[in-house]
Amino acid sequence: MALLTLNESESAFETYFVNGNNYNGTLTQITGSRNPDDATSLQRMGMQLQFLAALYPRTTDTNNRKLRVANEISLILSILNDSGQLDKSKLTYGNVLGDPGYGMVLLGLALIKKGATYNALTTAGKRIVDVNAAYLFVALGEHLYKFCIDDVNTDTAPYKYEHSYAVPKFSLNIPALVAGALGAYSDLVNNSLVHRSAIVTYSNTVVGRYGYTKSYTDGLRTFIPMGGKGNVRKPFGSSGYNAYTGMGLALAAHGHTGTGALKNPSNGGNYLTQAKQITAFYTSVLDKIQAQEIHEPFDFAGTPSTKASIDRAKSLMIAENRGSSPSLITENSDVKDATKLLDHAQPSAYLYNLAWVGDTTFLAALDRRVVLSGEAKKLDGVSAMRACMNAKNPATVNAAAANRILSGFAGLLERGITHITEGK
Repeated sequence: MALLTLNESESAFETYFVNGNNYNGTLTQITGSRNPDDATSLQRMGMQLQFLAALYPRTTDTNNRKLRVANEISLILSILNDSGQLDKSKLTYGNVLGDPGYGMVLLGLALIKKGATYNALTTAGKRIVDVNAAYLFVALGEHLYKFCIDDVNTDTAPYKYEHSYAVPKFSLNIPALVAGALGAYSDLVNNSLVHRSAIVTYSNTVVGRYGYTKSYTDGLRTFIPMGGKGNVRKPFGSSGYNAYTGMGLALAAHGHTGTGALKNPSNGGNYLTQAKQITAFYTSVLDKIQAQEIHEPFDFAGTPSTKASIDRAKSLMIAENRGSSPSLITENSDVKDATKLLDHAQPSAYLYNLAWVGDTTFLAALDRRVVLSGEAKKLDGVSAMRACMNAKNPATVNAAAANRILSGFAGLLERGITHITEGK
């Protein structure tokens, strides 16, 4: 059964936000994780802003819903403003390239700024959007360019897994999100040639150099490595990581070759092609088994990872530490956190950030998998996406996937995907 994306988005708002008419206070952890001291709060607030900004201009005004959505936006903006997390002093290279929240927030502000949502805000709210969007846009553009010149261009001898596949000494998902946020903002709001230059540079230096994605049905597998800088997982990939990467790449296309509307796909710099390779890979995996949060390089082909299989991969990489291309893995402690993520409650649901790619075949496969795997409740007349949001107990377990699903709803609305499925 096909369900209306807008109706499901409205139902999610009414249930999971304080200003919703059916707000369930026992689920407050899902959208209430707005403590600026929480390491994940900034990215979650960014995804909530994306959802609310995409919903406002499209929702019916039943029971003053538009006003209540605007009030929720104002609440989040006030928290961001009062926390000082977006002050210029915080927008350092290390912070911006180390926390996905900055790109997520800029994308949320871009969606607010582009239309009716911005006009619904108070004068104070508009000022918060304007000031912080300007700070973020300048800083993220400068840092993305620096990343390409200083980090990518100096990575002249990257570790090559099995001596063939380059693994960067840095993570790829956060720079991709930065490029995506800049792409959306420059296309929808600013049209800045300076920042477009940074996005083009990113395309020329990064896209296609690191990461390999092929369909499982072709007998090949995916390898989009975490990278080594400041990340103990290093060459290991994950559903959540790859979802951020694909989301960022799909949006970056709009900064490379703008269309003026996110519902009109752009493939500037082959960004969209790269993003669709990620969804194509996961489509084949999801048809077989749920997507693991962590998987060993070139050995995730629809078979669940295990501690033993990850240990084997670690041993192989340690053994490869020789010659002019030394391994990023030198001892078992280098990936000490990898196996912890094998038990993540909703690894497939992490992929809903990829709704921004606009691949409906992938989304239908994902809907089926989250129902089959128990990551979503089996409820008639409720989309698989919404059924994921409080499927697990306690409610805190759902928070990570639920906020990604909110970003996914925003992607569906902005991409013009009007119907979603129950996962049957």
